[in-house]
Amino acid sequence: GQLPHYFDPDNFISTSAMLYSYEPYIQAEVRKVLERSGSFLLPTGQLPHHFEGTTPTYQALSGEIQTGPNVFWVLSCFNYAKTSGDLEWLNGYMPTLRNATNFLYDLIDDDLHLALVPGSLMIDVF
Repeated sequence: GQLPHYFDPDNFISTSAMLYSYEPYIQAEVRKVLERSGSFLLPTGQLPHHFEGTTPTYQALSGEIQTGPNVFWVLSCFNYAKTSGDLEWLNGYMPTLRNATNFLYDLIDDDLHLALVPGSLMIDVF
């Protein structure tokens, strides 16, 4: 079978390297990847943890929800806007980015002022 595909720190680093090439064609391809991932955003703002083939999976392999995909995807989107200078895209895509960041903000405990998440940020725990 196929291995799952993740939007994780490795993808953040990879998309950053491609974006900082300042090659318009490569930057446009990164935008396609970002928009494809964003097209699977749930109404709650949660991004898939991983894809198995082309099927999005929203829970980590451990069965928990993780915040990492949202964090690294949003940062990658801002990197795209920053390096490409495509502020028109950023302006039009801000509702999607706000939805993804609100998923993270909604996890903040009002009393502790910390994110209350069942899974870790960057690794799957078993």
